[in-house]
Amino acid sequence: MKNAHELEVVSIRLVDEPPLLSEKLIKTSRDVIEVMGEHLQKYDRELFCILNLRTKGQVINMNIVSMGTLNLSLVHPREVFKSAILSNAAGIILLHNHPSGAKRL
Repeated sequence: MKNAHELEVVSIRLVDEPPLLSEKLIKTSRDVIEVMGEHLQKYDRELFCILNLRTKGQVINMNIVSMGTLNLSLVHPREVFKSAILSNAAGIILLHNHPSGAKRL
């Protein structure tokens, strides 16, 4: 049985090539919409997420930083950069949806 005050061990390892969320290269805002538009439309509350990118614009992964309410999502910089650093990202794109009635693209 686990002790309530015991810390879990977390390990980080370097891999040659992390898996990609999408093969599509991100070069424009339209590319971001094509890759992420469908994912973000399904949420009924605001969320703030980050796309971690390789140097050529390939999306390594997407991390939901904050899931809020219908019209609010709180974000702390520490949580934004955490996944970028752990993913060894060369660049990031920050995304935020508006489920409260904003027009769809």
